[in-house]
Amino acid sequence: PLNNPYIDQLVTRRRARAGMRLFAKSEHLTESRDFLLKGRALGILCDQRVGRHGHRVPFFGRVASFTPMAFILSKRTGSPVLSGSVSSLGGGRWKLTFDPAFEEEPAANVADMAHRFESIIRRAPEDYFWLQEQWVCRKRLPFKVAGKGECLQAAQSEPVEIVLREVAVVGD
Repeated sequence: PLNNPYIDQLVTRRRARAGMRLFAKSEHLTESRDFLLKGRALGILCDQRVGRHGHRVPFFGRVASFTPMAFILSKRTGSPVLSGSVSSLGGGRWKLTFDPAFEEEPAANVADMAHRFESIIRRAPEDYFWLQEQWVCRKRLPFKVAGKGECLQAAQSEPVEIVLREVAVVGD
């Protein structure tokens, strides 16, 4: 649930009208598994902070924690793992795009998902709305990065450059 109970109620009600079901972080994984086994689609927001429960992977040249839940559920249900993104078309219209499913062999992993997510953001950074600090990892340096045979530092020496196609400034 969202921290604000009034906003949470509004979002839950609107999504329910559209035929969606929301799963709380606190719900047991079997709820999500059973949902998938009924042939339904499940969306997981992979950029939500998962802290020590996530896998540490490279993301924009730094170590970030991403959830392995999509791949865990895929192994338990046989469901494919896809990545999707929403891009603005202007005038209050958006387009939902799905990339091809992650390949099973060699086994796709959380590092592959983070890399794909980074590519999606680079394609249209103006469509990305980020409210959380993704790079909060509370371990000693350097990190051993899941899915990759390398070590990264928690912060890089040079900033990552993201070039925006359009910038709009509202207000003063």
